[in-house]
Amino acid sequence: MQTRYTVDFQEIRRLGKGGFGRVYECKHKLDESTYAVKKIPFPDQEHAEYLREVKILAALQHPSVIRYYQCWIELGVSDVGSSSDEDEMMSEATHTLFVAMELCTSTLHARLEAKIEKVPVFRYLKELLEGLQFIHEKGVIHGDLSRDNIFLDDHDHIKIGDFGLARNTGDDSIPIGDGLGNMMYRAPELSIDPRLISTKSDMFSLGLVLFELSCPLATGYERARQCEIPEETVDETSREIICQLLKKDPQQRPSAAQLLHRYFP
Repeated sequence: MQTRYTVDFQEIRRLGKGGFGRVYECKHKLDESTYAVKKIPFPDQEHAEYLREVKILAALQHPSVIRYYQCWIELGVSDVGSSSDEDEMMSEATHTLFVAMELCTSTLHARLEAKIEKVPVFRYLKELLEGLQFIHEKGVIHGDLSRDNIFLDDHDHIKIGDFGLARNTGDDSIPIGDGLGNMMYRAPELSIDPRLISTKSDMFSLGLVLFELSCPLATGYERARQCEIPEETVDETSREIICQLLKKDPQQRPSAAQLLHRYFP
């Protein structure tokens, strides 16, 4: 059976997967432009929950955020999952949500692992802060910021992506799954209660991302949480920002707007 997806798009390769669903590089058969298309299988009665990401992403048009183009739903299941969460979801799925987005073929994770040249720490940080300031001012919490969900375009500029666990501020409902992102980047208050999530939880995750940018050879996240940052490899400004962002009390962490005002006036 032909579908809009198979008629309009030529699948080139799988790029990876988000919180739920898989992402493919695709070429549009008419205009020959390339897109990232995310495919999310879901049970029909829960379509509103799976549209949360689309509605949030559609409202976030910013140079440091992955651009949303369009979405549609088709009858039938397009992918087979591998994790236990995906297996459970697939057993109940009857439809697939397709989300066409801006294509970025590299991530911050890949950039750090490649070690091909010195990372422009402060330019990346500025772009991340600008993106987070915009996201937070729109009343959105990303909820899963990590180096895997930070993309790089062809000009090496930051693009924040994968809003599968994002939510609006004041929304205490739990998104798909347990509603929590990568454990290694999780703010300490979320281990107490996921409903304590706030924009300051994103800022804690940013602190760990900045730690990785500043100490590319480090492997100890717990050392970062305790601000035991090697002085010989990390400049004073980065250490200062990291320690502010990794405060245990979320109220003591600065906002993206405050950091931009102080360090990038």
